[in-house]
This record gives sequence, structure tokens and C-alpha cells, in this order.
Amino acid sequence: LAHTDGGLFGTVTDGTEAWFGVDGYPAKVVRIRLGLSGVVGSAQLASVANGDEVGNLEQMQEVSRLEFLPEEERLWSLTAEPLSQRTATSWFAYAGVGNPAGRLVKIDLLQMKRVGYVSLSDKDIRGGMVLGSYAYFVTSAKPASVLRCPTLDMFHGDTFHPVEVSLALGEHSVQAVVADEVQEHLLLGTYTQPGRVVKLSVPDMTRSASLLLPREDQMLYCGALWGQHAVFGTSTLPGRLVKVHVRSLTHVESVEFKKGEDRAVSVVVWGGQAFVGLANEWEQDTSSIIQVELIWALYPHAQQSPKA
Repeated sequence: LAHTDGGLFGTVTDGTEAWFGVDGYPAKVVRIRLGLSGVVGSAQLASVANGDEVGNLEQMQEVSRLEFLPEEERLWSLTAEPLSQRTATSWFAYAGVGNPAGRLVKIDLLQMKRVGYVSLSDKDIRGGMVLGSYAYFVTSAKPASVLRCPTLDMFHGDTFHPVEVSLALGEHSVQAVVADEVQEHLLLGTYTQPGRVVKLSVPDMTRSASLLLPREDQMLYCGALWGQHAVFGTSTLPGRLVKVHVRSLTHVESVEFKKGEDRAVSVVVWGGQAFVGLANEWEQDTSSIIQVELIWALYPHAQQSPKA
């Protein structure tokens, strides 16, 4: 993606398209048509990268982009309402920007327009999840704090007051927020060395479990649900993908990306494929998305060559 001047921080998908937030000056959201929906070998990928179609597979491409207000810089997170709340013309999402600190910007993903904003905290909003009538956002406090906000009240004046809880000491810089299948728990991934995963019950926001990951699985920056598992991307050189079993909160498997595929800062999962936004080329005014076949990626010895 040319002319993005920032990494791809935060993303959502409806299975056909994906929206990636750009950590720019000002912040942006780029709308992408997903492609490469099948298993594609390295030779075929080279052909697609050159603009050719492989059978009925087409390359990913940009559809449109939305630029925020000039003062709204450094997008850290993008949180969409559930697909069940999407209408024929609107689907709302919330973007946390770093400047002004604590600002949450509401946008319409389908119309690609800005709706409004609320000053939610004096700390950056680094991730979030909308479940039912509440939205949950994590802040950059040390230790991290979690805010529970009624979505219907957030953009109707300043009469609502978020319910806030703090995590334990050492559980700071939460970037990744994943909900379990039954939407009764949040899994919060920390940007620490090594990474930690904290399991929080909702809506009461009580702590139920935590997991310390292996030493090499550090600086968790994004996450997505994949069946009974959560997949977390790491902001390491190169990036890594970490698989955690949600119910037991146990580490299952990790895989390291190729050299140069650095800083996995956003991920969406659809149909066994993960689309990972990187933050490794923003200094060159470009940003990259890679596609990972999850079954191969998490069982790398089962095949001879990668399908990502």
C-alpha cells in the first residue's frame, strides 16, 4: 500500500473486505478487498504479485481510504461493532488515536466517513471489543486499565462514566483484545517480554486466569479468535504468530515469519486464513499485508513449503 506513511495498526473484516488503520499524520483507515482466498504456492504468489490472476484468485487491492482530522494522529486501534449490528448502509467502528491522547473516533466503515469523537481517557486507547450493549477498551496505563462503556451513550454528550478496572503489576501495554466464542471472557495480550495473556470475565470485569508465554513470544500487539483458539501477532523482528487455547488458557504453538516480515501489529482471521498487517516499511511510505494459511503456519513440519 503506497502513500500510507505508517504501520497498519488495528483491523476488522467482514470476510470479503478488511479495514486497516494507518498510524499516520493524520491517522487514516484503508479499505482492502481481500484476495488469495485459496491455498497458493510460492510460484503462484509471484505471478499474483505481478498483477496476474491465478485461476479465480485475485490479488488484494485497495478500495478506498478515509483520512482523519489534521490533529488526529497516530492511530493505535480499530474496533468494530459486531456484524450482527451492521445494516445495509452502515457499520460502525471506533478508532483510538494517540493525539489527542485518549480520543476515540467513531467512523462508518461502509460509507467511509467520520461520525464524531469522545474524549474517553487521559491515556491512549490501545485496543477494544464490542460485546452486546458494552464496548471494552484498554488503555496505555501501567498497569493497563480496562474501560467498560455503554455504546449507546458514548457519543451523546458527556453524561456517561466508564467503569474502569486495573490489571496486576507487570501487566501493562495491553494491545491485543480477543473475546471467546461465547463472549463471556476477554483475552488481553500484553506488550511485555515475554508476553502475558490475561483472561477477564465480562461484563463484571473480574480476573479469572493469566498465562505467561515462552520467552521468545514477546511484545503481543494484535489478536483474533480462531475457533477454540486465539491467535496473537508479535511486534518482533521478524514477527511471530502465537496460538493459545482459550478455555484452558494454555500455549499451544508458535511460528516465526520470514526474515523481513517484521512487527505483526494487526490481524484478522477468516476461513482458516490470517491477514496480517505489518509495520516494517512505514519509513518508506508503504505498508504491507501478508496472508497466512493458519493450519500450515501452526503445523510447519506437515508440509515441505510454506503456503503464506
